[in-house]
Amino acid sequence: MPALSKEDKLRLLTTILESRHADLREQNLNRQGKGHFHVSGMGHEALAAVSIQMEPDDYIVSYYRDRGLVLGRGMTTRQPGLE
Repeated sequence: MPALSKEDKLRLLTTILESRHADLREQNLNRQGKGHFHVSGMGHEALAAVSIQMEPDDYIVSYYRDRGLVLGRGMTTRQPGLE
């Protein structure tokens, strides 16, 4: 496995932080009564590292705790939030 470039490391860290922040935001909205159901994905943010190592034509089948993975593959934070 080749070493990650500085840009890849920064993208990975950004994706991990974005995943955690979105999860915390959904928890807060749920506590305020503005959500109906939330399963936390905390602790699974590092799946973003898998997305960086994948080839562009690789397929994934995401699950409810795979926010870091799908964000790393190019989804926006808004898209999983609309589910």
